[in-house]
Amino acid sequence: MTERRSVLFRGATVVYSYYGRRGAPAVVLIPGFLETRAAFVPLAEQWASRYRVVLVDVLGHGESGCTGYVHTIEDQADAVLAVLRAERIRFFKVAGHSMGGYIALALMERVPDRLRGVMLLNTHPFADSEERRALRRRAMEIAKKEKSSYLHAAIPALVAPENADRLREELRVMAEAARTMPVQGILAAQEGMMLRPDRSGLLRTVQSFPVVVVAGVDDPVIPLEVTKAYWNFPAITERRALTGGHLSFLEAGGSELGW
Repeated sequence: MTERRSVLFRGATVVYSYYGRRGAPAVVLIPGFLETRAAFVPLAEQWASRYRVVLVDVLGHGESGCTGYVHTIEDQADAVLAVLRAERIRFFKVAGHSMGGYIALALMERVPDRLRGVMLLNTHPFADSEERRALRRRAMEIAKKEKSSYLHAAIPALVAPENADRLREELRVMAEAARTMPVQGILAAQEGMMLRPDRSGLLRTVQSFPVVVVAGVDDPVIPLEVTKAYWNFPAITERRALTGGHLSFLEAGGSELGW
C-alpha cells in the first residue's frame, strides 16, 4: 500500500508518501538536495516488505513548500518530526541521503531516545569548509540567474560517468522533478547547509542503536576519502562502499540495503 499524505508545518505543506502496513517498525527516508520522493521510490518499495516507510519531500523540494528564505538543517529535522507526529510514530529508524544525512544527524542529536537505527547514505557529519561555502555561493548565483542551466549540470553529475546511460531515465525523472522546485527552495537549502554545525561528535561515542554508513566508490560530491575520515568512529556499526557515484544505492543495481 502506498499513499500520498501531507501535514502543515509553519504555514507550509510538507508532502510525504507512506508505504507498508501500520504496526510494522517505522523507517523515515529523507532525500537530499535537489532530490524528491520520486528518486527513492524503488528503495522505499524494497523496504516496505519489512517496514512502514515514510518517504518525505524536504522543505522547498518536490511537493513540499517553503517556510522562509533559509531552511536550516534543524528546520528540516523539525518538519520531519511534524510528519512523525501526524503519523503517531514515536520510535523509528532514519535513512538520509546527502543533505538528508545532515537531517538524519540533526534528528540523532534532537531525539536520540526515539531512534532505533541510522543509515547515512553518501553523506558526512562535518561542517562546510570555507572552500565548500564558496562553491555553494557560486552555485546559488547561477541558480538565481538560470535555474534550468544549473539543474542541467547538477543532476547528471550525481552519478559516475559509466552509469549515466544506464540510469538515463532515472536521471530524467529526477531532473523533471527538480525543475518544479522554486528557486527559493534551492537557495534556502544551500543557506541551511552552509549554516549547519559539525556533528561528528555524535559519532565519536557508541550509540544504543546501529549506525550504518553507505558510500560510493566514485562519489564526485562526497569523495570516499571524506567518508573514510569518519566511518571508523565508535558509533559506526557497519560500513559499505558501493560501486557508483553520489547515487550509489541506485547505481549499485539493486544492492540490498538494510539494518
